[in-house]
Parts: sequence; structure tokens; C-alpha cells
Amino acid sequence: MPLPPLSANELRLGRFARWSSVFYAAFGALFLFAPELTFRLATLGGEGGWSASARLWQIYAVAMMASGSVACALVAGAPRERRILLVPVLVTNLASSLVALGCLAALGKGSVEAVGARAVFFTDLPLFLLTAWMYRAASTGANLGPTLASAPPVEPTAQAAPVKLGLGSAPKA
Repeated sequence: MPLPPLSANELRLGRFARWSSVFYAAFGALFLFAPELTFRLATLGGEGGWSASARLWQIYAVAMMASGSVACALVAGAPRERRILLVPVLVTNLASSLVALGCLAALGKGSVEAVGARAVFFTDLPLFLLTAWMYRAASTGANLGPTLASAPPVEPTAQAAPVKLGLGSAPKA
């Protein structure tokens, strides 16, 4: 039996996932090919310099953007069936928002690190909220199949014929 057509929310999730895939890929490319520019933008031109630790975080940022882009691209192709692939994207954005908030609380307002943490918080939290809203809205789509609760009860079958396990005579009944 073929599945019913995608609901409006599932179609919207597919478009959102396609857009998000491009967004994550574009920012991943920016982090990869223009890391110093990204650092200056995130810290609003603050003093702190491009350091070895900044290079390490650049590697993680590129990897995060790549995985988010791939997950969103997979969801865009089949939003009903692959919606669950947005869960790692949701967890990543929520975790980075919470860690950035913790850094803001620990560092205060004046440091370059706090400015960078604020940039992470104010980009990843809205991404998390928007993705969570789209994910949740699309969850009311079509039922993909019967659940265990709706399956018909299994009738007990008659006793199976005995199985011969060894060599020699016929099995005893």
C-alpha cells in the first residue's frame, strides 16, 4: 500500500532541511577557507589573535557544519521517513548554546572569549528553536505503518512436527 502524499508540514520540513543544508555547508566553507575572517566576525574584531586553540576550534566547527549539512540534506530528500536524522542537529545546536551560555556566565562580558560565546549563543539558540519547531510540526504527518498495539493478536498454532536432530531412527512423537 503506497504512503499518502506528504502533509504541508512535512513539505515545509523538507524545504527547511534543504535550506539548512545549504546554510550549514556555506558556513562550513566559510570556517574552512576564511577562518581568520570568521574569528574576527565572531569576536566583533576583538583583540585576541588567531591562535593554535582557535585553529583547533575551527576544525570542530567545520566538522559540525559538515555533519549538520549532510543530516539536513538527507532529511530534505525524504522528510517523513528521515525526520529523525534532525535529532543530532538539534542536540548539537542545544549543546553549543548551553555551553556558550555557561561560558558567558563564567567569563563575564569584557573578554574576547565572551564575545565569541555570545555570537555562538545568539546563532545556535535560534537555529535550535527553529529546527525544533519544524521537527515537531512535521511529526503530525502520515502514519508509516501499524504499531504493535494495533497489530492483530497472534493465534496459537498447532504443535509442530518433531525435528530429527541426530543420526539413526525416526524421531519419537
